[in-house]
Amino acid sequence: MTEIDRAVALLADLLKDGARDAAQILACAEGDNLHERTMQRAAEQLGVIREKAGFAGGWTWALSGPIEVGQERPRAEVIASRLKKWEAAKGRKAPIFAADPRVVRWAAAGVTDADLKEAYEMATTYDDAPLTVGRLASYLERLMAPA
Repeated sequence: MTEIDRAVALLADLLKDGARDAAQILACAEGDNLHERTMQRAAEQLGVIREKAGFAGGWTWALSGPIEVGQERPRAEVIASRLKKWEAAKGRKAPIFAADPRVVRWAAAGVTDADLKEAYEMATTYDDAPLTVGRLASYLERLMAPA
């Protein structure tokens, strides 16, 4: 498990019950030997909302959507694994994680392998940069939208 994978897992666990003070999150991360910048990258991967609690208040972090731990989780892992495999075949490393709320939502919505592959091809045809969930989301959600 990479450092970013550990950070994503820790952050998802810390935020599963709601918003938390950023200082508490970073203190937990420091206890697990994870750097602040790694936690910021993990927050980006999970779509964490970072807000300042008033003028004198500190920062809070919260998930933009729930991370369910049910039937969707194994399918989300399959989706993330396939995307990483396809990116590896092109010599790139994709920052895609099964814990990302968007990947979990796709799993819950029952995205098919054919739709996933088609969205991947559309998202990577004209762009040589590593794939991100955000870039894939627009294509996949168009394919999954009811006609």
